[in-house]
Amino acid sequence: MDVMPKILPDEKGWYCLKGDITPETVQALQDVGHIEKLSITHIPLITVRHVRLLKELQSLGQLWLWCDITRRAMRHLMELPGLAILDILCIRGPGSLGNFEKARTLEVFRANHCLNETDVIQIAKCKSIKTLGIQNALLTDASLAAILGLPYLESLDIEATRFDDKMARALSRSCALSSLDIGATKISVNGLKHIVSMKSLRSLDLWETRLNEDELGLLSELPNLEYLSIGNIEGNTEGCPALDIDRILPLLLGLPSLKRIWLDGIKCNPEHQKILETKFDSVRIHYD
Repeated sequence: MDVMPKILPDEKGWYCLKGDITPETVQALQDVGHIEKLSITHIPLITVRHVRLLKELQSLGQLWLWCDITRRAMRHLMELPGLAILDILCIRGPGSLGNFEKARTLEVFRANHCLNETDVIQIAKCKSIKTLGIQNALLTDASLAAILGLPYLESLDIEATRFDDKMARALSRSCALSSLDIGATKISVNGLKHIVSMKSLRSLDLWETRLNEDELGLLSELPNLEYLSIGNIEGNTEGCPALDIDRILPLLLGLPSLKRIWLDGIKCNPEHQKILETKFDSVRIHYD
């Protein structure tokens, strides 16, 4: 008689499936009962067949797909019982997303590649979402309006999208956002003026933008800001200015609530670094 394989969690509590999803592996997970954290890797593409097997699980809290999944399969994935956190490497294939309105327990959704306007609008039908990460998505006025209709949204990552000053004005009407990532967008000082009107912001990522030291001075209008990421890839040729630490340092030291910083492509000498590390709880500096 064949013995059913056992799947045990790693030291961080993750159950890890590597390779094909089979009735046998799903049965082994069923025997565990509720699965708090599940990751799936080393499978080229998750299809409807795979997700139908996963739907047999008792309940699943967090799912991390280190692989591609079809849009059709995503429709079934939204029906997984208990799902609260979903991270996806890439969604592909024909058709559109759907059934997000059925994912009533989903609070965190991150899929940072290949989302089109219709995808984003469909995702925004999940009204329970609090954290949304859609880097590289095709962001439009219509899809941003759908995002702003999320009643509990607290954290938004729209890095490397078409986010611009006009969208910044629309976004600034949100009173609930505490975390915003708009790195690698074309926001200018005019858009930043709208962003700093969002007094609820505690975390802001402005990495690889065209804002210079004087324009970044507007950040002094964010009294509750605890985390800030600024700077650019060294040698960037897309119009992003190199930032001078001697001009940035007074701004950073003057932000009353700032605790954590990430400086990318900003050259700091040991004295600068010592000042920063004395002042802040966490300092990350990257300079090649």
